[in-house]
Amino acid sequence: MTIMSDSTELIPASITVQALEAFSDTRLKAARLVEDSTLLALPDPTDRKQVKKIATARKGLKATRCAIEALRKEYTAPFLQGQRDIKAVADELVEIIAPAEARLSSLENDAKEWQLEEKRRQDLAHQELIDNRVATIAHLGQQLAPSVAGALNEETWQVLLDSATKDYDQKKAKEEARAKKNAAKLAAAEEGERKQAMLASRVGIAAKYGCALTAEDALSFSNDEWTIYADKLQERAKQTPAQAERE
Repeated sequence: MTIMSDSTELIPASITVQALEAFSDTRLKAARLVEDSTLLALPDPTDRKQVKKIATARKGLKATRCAIEALRKEYTAPFLQGQRDIKAVADELVEIIAPAEARLSSLENDAKEWQLEEKRRQDLAHQELIDNRVATIAHLGQQLAPSVAGALNEETWQVLLDSATKDYDQKKAKEEARAKKNAAKLAAAEEGERKQAMLASRVGIAAKYGCALTAEDALSFSNDEWTIYADKLQERAKQTPAQAERE
């Protein structure tokens, strides 16, 4: 693009004109890209398609800005005169693009931050799920490795939970039945001891007053009947032989 005179010397003025003309096309492109970028927004950080559009637009702005910088270098390298004009135009164009590029970059950062936060939230929820499953199975008397708990889908987990619950209920029912049986045995033993003690007491009391009671007779009395019977034995023991004979 360098224009040479007959003496092969550079003609800075002609180069400057060419550079300004080249920037004229770039100015139109930059203005169009900036205008298009103003239409882009990110109301929903989860909208991946929109994030992709924003990234594409930002890259287009960046590519144009880089092209402007490259164009400036191309035209300023061969000469010194006219450099200020070219640099001023380039800086002007960069200033036009930079805010739009920065805004889109900020939107991209917002999306990235949301994605990181969402991942942290999902990781936390997953860990809580694992802890809950491990604790639930432990409560049912079984063990479940955290790695396995985290890998189970909901359907498989439900099958495992139902099986563990059934085993737990069966085991609990057996333990309750065993405890009930043992309690019944203990109650029967205590009742036997109580009857034996009562038998010994009644037989002893009757013998004290000279009356022989069989075990069957001694246990045939209700408590009230025995009280009456024992009182009569005691009253009879206080009577004289003559009184007793009259009765």
